[in-house]
Amino acid sequence: MKRVIVILMLLSCLSLTTGCVGRAIKEGFGAATGAKGVATISKPFMGGAPGGPLGLFQRFVVEPFADQSPTPVPSEVNRRLPGHLARMLMDKKIPNRPGTRTLTIRGTFIYYEASGGAASQVFGPFEEVIAKVRFYDGRKLVGEATCVGRTKESVNMGPDKKAQGLAKAIVGLIDKHYPKRD
Repeated sequence: MKRVIVILMLLSCLSLTTGCVGRAIKEGFGAATGAKGVATISKPFMGGAPGGPLGLFQRFVVEPFADQSPTPVPSEVNRRLPGHLARMLMDKKIPNRPGTRTLTIRGTFIYYEASGGAASQVFGPFEEVIAKVRFYDGRKLVGEATCVGRTKESVNMGPDKKAQGLAKAIVGLIDKHYPKRD
């Protein structure tokens, strides 16, 4: 409850202040929350267990994503994505056990933007990575989504934070379609 109150206070300060103070508050909030992750389902999840179509899976494996972005995606994004995903699954209490039914996560990077230029200095940096993500049970396609890892604060710049945001988007989808846990 205390955390919610602090966040609400920060949000109200952000909306009421302008200039350097507002930017400082935004940067502080960004440092606390990290990169953002957003996902849009393009092919709904099929089959699965009652209470959540992904309930049959207890192992989640990320394969390296292909890069079809006009701006090359740094290899660090692919390298860091599995670790971020595993940690976030653990935080959500979603099992990730070897030797159990596996959901394989494959994707293609379709856009990458790193901050730069004068606009980033004035309005703050904007960086994002967008990927088409597909979820497989063996060779069977289970679902598909467009996932975005995005940052708007200078404290969250760089490929590692984009991987973190992308992992948030993917884990958010898994969590939404997974049975309730204790």
